Parts: sequence; structure tokens; C-alpha cells
Amino acid sequence: LHGNGDFAKMIKEAAGLFLLSHLNIVSYIDSYVKQDYFYIVIEYCNGLNLRLIIDKYRNANLVPSEQKVKSFLRQMFGALSHIHDAGIVHFDIKPDNIFSHNSLRAAGPEEIELTENCSPSRFDPMDNI
Repeated sequence: LHGNGDFAKMIKEAAGLFLLSHLNIVSYIDSYVKQDYFYIVIEYCNGLNLRLIIDKYRNANLVPSEQKVKSFLRQMFGALSHIHDAGIVHFDIKPDNIFSHNSLRAAGPEEIELTENCSPSRFDPMDNI
């Protein structure tokens, strides 16, 4: 830990994950400090992240089916809606932070989860309207 700011940021991220329970959000398990390092323990994601999935499709000259894209979007919108309903902002939505549990299975929709950088920064959706 390199100062109170770093520690506070990590505590905030762990608290954000702790507050969230949703099928498409990686589950928080524990957090702890050991020898000046802060650890956040989350569930294991055994598939590929979205960046690797996109690369696999691109390298194979393939396009995901409309069904897969719709399923992906439904799951992401559900996760983001849950995060926002809790008054939390996800600061780092990117392909590296979206994981598939079944990584390019031939049949059926991808089961995906969003991870990382959820901080309990309260916001009012009516602000700036």
C-alpha cells in the first residue's frame, strides 16, 4: 500500500463489490491486507474475457450470431442496471473486464460476468437533466 489514498480506493472498490449480488456480476468473496498488500478475493471466471473472444472471432473470420449479441447485451444491461440501481458507478467498462463462463461454446448463449472497478460513488440519475 502506497499511501492512504490507495488504501481508501481499494476499500471503496471492495465495498462496491460487497454491495452487489447479481448473476452477471462477479461475486465478492473476501478482502484482506497482508504485508502491505490489499487483496480482493472474487469468484473464479474460467472462460475468456471479451477481448479474447472478439480476437478469436476476428482471427477465424467469423461474426457472432445475432442471438449471441442480443444475449450479451441483455446480460450487460442487466448487470449495469443493477449496479446503477445500487447507486454505484463502474469506472472501467471494457472488454478485458467482461468474462464468459463458456468461452465460445458452439451452441447456446454466452454466460457473461462484469468485474473490476465498482466503487460506491453515490449518484443521482436525475442530476444534470
